[in-house]
Amino acid sequence: MEGRIPRPLHIELKEVFSLTGFLLVMTLTSAMGWHFSVSESARAGENEAVTDYEAIVLGEKARITGDMGDFIIDIPGNRIFMTDPERKVYTEVDLKAWSKAAEKMKSAMAADTSAEVKVLRTSEKKEILGKDAVKYNVLVNGSLEEEIWVREDLKAEEFLTFEKSVGKIFGKSFIREKIEKELRRLTSGLPVLTRSISKGGEIYTSEIKKAERINIEQKELLPPAGFKKVSPEAFFRMRGE
Repeated sequence: MEGRIPRPLHIELKEVFSLTGFLLVMTLTSAMGWHFSVSESARAGENEAVTDYEAIVLGEKARITGDMGDFIIDIPGNRIFMTDPERKVYTEVDLKAWSKAAEKMKSAMAADTSAEVKVLRTSEKKEILGKDAVKYNVLVNGSLEEEIWVREDLKAEEFLTFEKSVGKIFGKSFIREKIEKELRRLTSGLPVLTRSISKGGEIYTSEIKKAERINIEQKELLPPAGFKKVSPEAFFRMRGE
């Protein structure tokens, strides 16, 4: 398995958070937000593909950089910026277009709306990011399909709220929505490690390697000064995509 890892339903742009009082924050040149280092992997037998990225989040805006590329999600502005540092160009995509495409994909999914989903808190703990995380088991129709490790002392409400906003735009499966609803009923902590096994035996993992509060300047959530704006078609053509 080479290249970009397949994106399972449980790995959805996380990747990311609505700061209380964000309307005030938007008027400032900088404010306290979050920085996350994330590693995701897909393993099938002896083959493994890994994707690493960094995310900074302020209010309803986030910048993701790493193996997936460099892009900025601006929910209040209803746009996504994609940048190419090597060519010093960027493009802008309307979030509504992404949302419509996501709805079509979701409608095409063979969603089992009758599936029984249970999230159970266990007594198992292990150290993640310097402190104990608690393991939650996810059962779908009685079968263990996912385990989620939560740092219950880490209250990153921005992450959870932004993740919810992104889910509305990009879409989520019926089962994923039920899992998140059940998990939020049990804990307000931050999920720092998620592992699931597909029916084909592939193991998908998403882990937050670093979570810290940092000062973020507004310009960090915009394309860099001096970059040329091009159309989405030209942007992807330049990159051979």
